[in-house]
Amino acid sequence: GETSIESSSSGTRVNGESAPNDVVESARPTPSDNGASSSTKDEKVATSTSPSTPISLSPLQETIDRMSKPRAYPLFLAEKAAEFLESTLEDVLVPPPTLPYYAGASSSDDTSSTKQKIVVLGSGWGAAPFLQEIDASTNDVTVISPRDYFLFTPMLAGASVGTVEFKSITEPVSDLNPDARYIEAMATEIDPSAKTVRCQSTTKASSSNAETKTFDISYDKLIVSIGARSNTFDIPGVTDHCFFLRQVEDARRIRNYVRKCFEKAAATPSTDGNRRKQLLSFVIIGGGPTGVEFSAELGDFIDQDASKVYPELIQHVNIKIVDSSSVLSMFDKQLQEDAVTQISKRPTNEGGDGGGGARRKPTEVLLGSSVKEVRDDAVVLADETELPYGMAIWAAGNGPLPLTVKLIDSLGETQSRIQNKARGRLGVDAWMRVVGTDGSIVALGDCSYYAVGDGDSEQPLPATAQVASQQGEYLAKLINKGYNWSPEVTQDGTLPPPTKEQQENKDLNSLLDINNIPRLSDLIASIATETTDSEQDYAKPFQYLNLGILTYTGGGTALSQISLAPSVTENIRITGPVGNGIWRSVYWAKQVSWRNRLLLLNDWSKKPLEGRDVSRL
Repeated sequence: GETSIESSSSGTRVNGESAPNDVVESARPTPSDNGASSSTKDEKVATSTSPSTPISLSPLQETIDRMSKPRAYPLFLAEKAAEFLESTLEDVLVPPPTLPYYAGASSSDDTSSTKQKIVVLGSGWGAAPFLQEIDASTNDVTVISPRDYFLFTPMLAGASVGTVEFKSITEPVSDLNPDARYIEAMATEIDPSAKTVRCQSTTKASSSNAETKTFDISYDKLIVSIGARSNTFDIPGVTDHCFFLRQVEDARRIRNYVRKCFEKAAATPSTDGNRRKQLLSFVIIGGGPTGVEFSAELGDFIDQDASKVYPELIQHVNIKIVDSSSVLSMFDKQLQEDAVTQISKRPTNEGGDGGGGARRKPTEVLLGSSVKEVRDDAVVLADETELPYGMAIWAAGNGPLPLTVKLIDSLGETQSRIQNKARGRLGVDAWMRVVGTDGSIVALGDCSYYAVGDGDSEQPLPATAQVASQQGEYLAKLINKGYNWSPEVTQDGTLPPPTKEQQENKDLNSLLDINNIPRLSDLIASIATETTDSEQDYAKPFQYLNLGILTYTGGGTALSQISLAPSVTENIRITGPVGNGIWRSVYWAKQVSWRNRLLLLNDWSKKPLEGRDVSRL
């Protein structure tokens, strides 16, 4: 359930309320600017316009193609193990930075003019690990986002029904890196040639007046980590009538509205059973991790808490999951079937029997059902079947944010010929540099596209938080080591890999710098990529390590799928309470601070004693 979600719908309206964005707002379309910078000829994202004509590659391009291939898995595991040991030793040997953080820090100090200006767009899964790892004492780091906190989105479904509190899954940006500067604003446009980002900042002078300020900020390196928004596929009624689940504000609306549905049903005469059934019908559109986990959390809330407050209404509750293909398509077929079995299991009301032993109906899973329209009282399927609802939740697919689309358009043909596969995401090379730029713009997470392999075996990196977080950490480490991500383009237009900058006059401090000490992990990577002596200064490409996938399925059960190796088709599959133990352990460990871990433990321990908070706030 790693929704790699770092942002929410742009301009989305939920039951008449405007839903906030993560990084950008709806932008006016602009004409394409074909004056793109030099392009990386990366065969993973850019294809030849004449595939039947043999292509003669330059020695540099051959080097890039060889380095971009996935490293042998045993060597890659050894490399990651070495990285872990190196990071542990570094944490022990290198003292933490002592520079104090203060709000509104300025970059106009004596040393900022010599620092590399790094601008980070977003505060989600790609940005947070980057900020935790980047050395902001030697780089001028600025974070731009209207959201001043990191959100642990895989647990947002639980927060929407009170299983965990919002403060337990959020961490202030200022705590991620005390030396980085944060600007509360939305990025609306990127100018790659001028290396500037146009931003809008809105300040409320009073409850009725708001002041909007537009400004530009320059960069040497731009990290685009703005995520994606919900893709409605232009289905009528979705934005007007459905709830989304991408941000804290979305989860808060859902929590309040679920209680409102029960309040309305309680105020409805008992003789009007059809009206009660409609009010207590919850239709979840989308069978991915977000949809499945929300249905599971909602079922737990109803069985364990709402049944105590509204025992006479439980028999009218109905939860449906609608998907055009299957649930949890990223899992093995057996685990998909286990998920359907678990979420469709007959509920046991822990809080009350509804009078006379009444219980809610099991959750229904409607597969092969595509949505044609969403009305104010019913979801209409393609076969004209109508599903009456009191609340509809849209959890089906990601779409690009306006800023991403505008940047793609501005880069012209280099990006446009990738879009048949990228579909609104920024095509990047093996080092996450946006294709069509000089390497100064890097894209992470859901807004980026990179495929591993060739031909029929080509597989894009999944849009998960696990991928984005590994990308952010990888990028920060290479920047700390002094790699130049914008080396001079060759005469044939090829952008070389990021290159280690050589220091001519090394003083004692530079010699003792932890980032300049040779690493065992780099040695292993150079062996895996068959790097020659003349290529030793090239950075190793990013490679994703699949640590497994998890999803909560309700009733204290979860699915856990662990991949042994890319070439091994049989995965380790764990379900039930043991899977739930793994799910909790991993999500607890993946929290970005000990503050979050302690708050999460507190939420989990008090729920069996006090129940969920069902108050409508």
